[in-house]
Amino acid sequence: MMLRSLTILSYILFFFNLTTQSSIAAQSLNFTATANPSTIYEGEIFELSFSVNSNQWGDFFMPEMNDFQRISGPARSSQTSVVNGQVSHTTTMSWRFRATSAGDFTIDQGLLEKSGQSLYSNPVEILVLPKSAESHAASRDILIKTEISCDTCYVGQQIAVDLYLYTTKSITDYSILAAPDFDGFSAKRLGNIRNFRTSRDTLNNRIYNKHLLRRFILFPQFAGDFEFGGFDLRVVEQDRSSRWGGLLSVGGEIHYLSGSVPPISVVSAPEGAPESFTGLIGDFQIAGRFPSVELREGELTSMRLVLRGDGDPAQMRLPQIQLSDGLSIADVQFENEQTEEFRGRFRYNREWRVLLRADKAGWATAYPHITAYNAEKDSFYQVFGDTLRLQILTSEGGELVLGREGGDTTASTGGGLFSSPLAVYGIPTAMVLLSLILFLAYRKRNTLVTEKNEFEIFKNELDRIGKSQFSNQKSHYTAVLQALESFLVKTTGLPMSEWTEDNLKEKLNAVAPEKVALDLLKIRQNLINSAYGYYLYDGEELESLLLGLIEEMEG
Repeated sequence: MMLRSLTILSYILFFFNLTTQSSIAAQSLNFTATANPSTIYEGEIFELSFSVNSNQWGDFFMPEMNDFQRISGPARSSQTSVVNGQVSHTTTMSWRFRATSAGDFTIDQGLLEKSGQSLYSNPVEILVLPKSAESHAASRDILIKTEISCDTCYVGQQIAVDLYLYTTKSITDYSILAAPDFDGFSAKRLGNIRNFRTSRDTLNNRIYNKHLLRRFILFPQFAGDFEFGGFDLRVVEQDRSSRWGGLLSVGGEIHYLSGSVPPISVVSAPEGAPESFTGLIGDFQIAGRFPSVELREGELTSMRLVLRGDGDPAQMRLPQIQLSDGLSIADVQFENEQTEEFRGRFRYNREWRVLLRADKAGWATAYPHITAYNAEKDSFYQVFGDTLRLQILTSEGGELVLGREGGDTTASTGGGLFSSPLAVYGIPTAMVLLSLILFLAYRKRNTLVTEKNEFEIFKNELDRIGKSQFSNQKSHYTAVLQALESFLVKTTGLPMSEWTEDNLKEKLNAVAPEKVALDLLKIRQNLINSAYGYYLYDGEELESLLLGLIEEMEG
């Protein structure tokens, strides 16, 4: 039993090692060098590190370090992470050196020979200040400074405004008394800044500890030159004269500080933007889900598209969808938006539901794509989502009739409002209801507040649909639905890509009586249910709804 267990374990380790080696082989090797801190006083110590994205090191050749005194090293460390099933490794070698003289030094590239490759690191800059500068530095021990993440900013770009505290003393507490309004920008405070470590920086030839106190994320809404107010802070210095210290220390001297925010110049769009560019600036990805791979002519399928990125969510609209012959878009609805903090920035996930209609038999494709701009690289780039491939079969045909979910789909010959031949073939029931609602609302002067020509266009479209012949009932319902939704877009001024149940209802209530608005929304939902094949709208329920509406309007 023990032998069998060891055999199984050996197989598991073998395949894990094989998978890991394959993952390592698939990624390109990066070799980098860093110094921490990069600004020091003469006689202080800094750490020099070289890192490669692999779990194996190789033959390393250190650059000349004659200007520094070696204290210790090398020290080796390794890190392994798994993100979305992808395994990554980092191996780091570190040395500690002491600065023996003042000056501005450049440490040359290190060389790592590994797997038949020669990898060169980046040069590293080290600023060493003279020891005398520490005693003759400016008298200000505590000050604040604001930094902006971009030099040239664009409308829709995510901008980070960082408030830093520079100090040579220990601080026990602080509070922000006033902050700018950032007029002209969509502004939001980043909640999690705990991952930002205290660093060291030089101001006026003096070294400070640099603490990030607050980060604001801005999205410019229009182009122009902007100036802001500043920050006011109250900072409490640690009382080093307290005999008790620790938790019983109540704090020392209080400082009141003020700092201005640099002006921001915003440009409407990058130069040389292609026609496909819609204002997306940042890093973006497209994800999608496609449930169906086979349809018949006239049937519909839904696809969900998610646009993920760090641009202005107001600019993150539905990606462009390239359709081949045989496919068309029947409906687009905005589903939801999610916001997350990721690596010191806001990242947004916006999701849409897109309904595609199969118009012609054969193979058809649909693939989403966007054109965006990377401000750091000053270049445009394209992002493509997964391609949807569909096989569209020839429609089986059939007579246009009314039916019920799970019931008989043949035409009724009994009495009632929907026993008319119009309900059987000429005009579908839902269109009769829609026409009568609009006609009665118009006759009672409870009309939609819209241009007369748009209302006439809608009525003419309904009349054209009523006189047309359709091979099946779904196609007929789909034609009515498209006419209704086109009318709603023109009436409310709200594009379908931004429709939600709440905002569509709000827009309709602004231009139509509440009863008419509710009935239009209900009819649209029932048309969707019938056109998309979930079920055929129940005739008796339609009759009840219509009679109740007539009684209310005529009363």
